[in-house]
Amino acid sequence: MTEVQKERIKSLLEDPFEYNVDHLLILESLYWEFKEGNEDLKPLAQFYINGMDDLPKLEQRDIWNEKRFNESRILFTNNFEVLKTLVHSLLKKELKF
Repeated sequence: MTEVQKERIKSLLEDPFEYNVDHLLILESLYWEFKEGNEDLKPLAQFYINGMDDLPKLEQRDIWNEKRFNESRILFTNNFEVLKTLVHSLLKKELKF
């Protein structure tokens, strides 16, 4: 795993309600890196493809009504703790090498 990938993965730990990190955009890019053969990213790719891939990304927030934007992302925000667990697990695994 590259340092750039590690930094992007670490940024997934930021609170999604602060709108500083586009979690879904990062997850999408990590999904495509997994598809290109990076097996280490499988847990995050699976998390993304299990419904998160249909949700609006933060970069699309301006074209949404705020309430509807937040409502449409409930699946993500309700599963944020799962994402944090996956990130911690992946980073912990990476540190063992």
